[in-house]
Amino acid sequence: MRAAVYSGAMDMESTPPPDGLPPPDLELHMPGDAAGSGHERQLPIWCGEAGQPKPDSDQDKSVILIEQQVVGLFDGLGGHRDGAAVAQRGADVVDRTYGHARPVAGQQTLADLQAELERCLTTASQEIASEYPSTDKARGGATTAMVVRIVHGVAGPDGEVGSFAVFAGVGNTPAFLIRPSESEEGAQKLAGNEGFGGASTNQLGYDFHGVRRSGVVKLQEGDRLVLATDGAVGTDFATNLSPRRIFDTCVSGTAQGAADALLGISGNTDDDKKIIVIDPMLAIAQQ
Repeated sequence: MRAAVYSGAMDMESTPPPDGLPPPDLELHMPGDAAGSGHERQLPIWCGEAGQPKPDSDQDKSVILIEQQVVGLFDGLGGHRDGAAVAQRGADVVDRTYGHARPVAGQQTLADLQAELERCLTTASQEIASEYPSTDKARGGATTAMVVRIVHGVAGPDGEVGSFAVFAGVGNTPAFLIRPSESEEGAQKLAGNEGFGGASTNQLGYDFHGVRRSGVVKLQEGDRLVLATDGAVGTDFATNLSPRRIFDTCVSGTAQGAADALLGISGNTDDDKKIIVIDPMLAIAQQ
């Protein structure tokens, strides 16, 4: 049985988060140093990150907002201009949009939150297209994107208040759900690739066709989310991480340990790689 993923228009009311969720200590760690990520920022215990850039480029960029519990991953496209700068611009727009956001409350619904993520990515695309247009030497700047926001105390389609992951993405940067109670499914893909083989047919900036991959998934205890660039997982799983291997590697241990382990078994050496693992229920306990 696959997890229910809701998308499209929804009519749901939000309610204040229930009492009784004492926040754990905000344990901070250095992400992925042993795996060569090179990051210096500290992350909370509910989030792990590991990356491996190519020696001559680093076109995979991320943004992790601890208090707002918003995580974004961007992969600048090769063959287009300024891939690293373009991916960073996408991350910067998410930071600007959500960096001072308040916790979900009042009359915000899941539909509101989903639409807000879609608008954020559309704004990023417009800014990229404006600042990095095509030239006689290169196509305009372009990047894939996947952004997830964790929320609690919101009513779902059935009216029951719960915890949710709201996501929106463009291009070949997928998101996966790891649900231990549904181990036979392996890692469940929340959003598929937009492309054929290794070529994306939709991206922020150059040749943007709108946000076509967005939705909401209701969370359970033990759930994990995995975001990964196509350099890490590939577009068809033929050479890199299959849904089965992603599940088996992520089902236990810490989020950071899982991110490091996934990076370690990803066989691709032809592209930048970045993986983010999220323990959303631990994040919710900190709200």
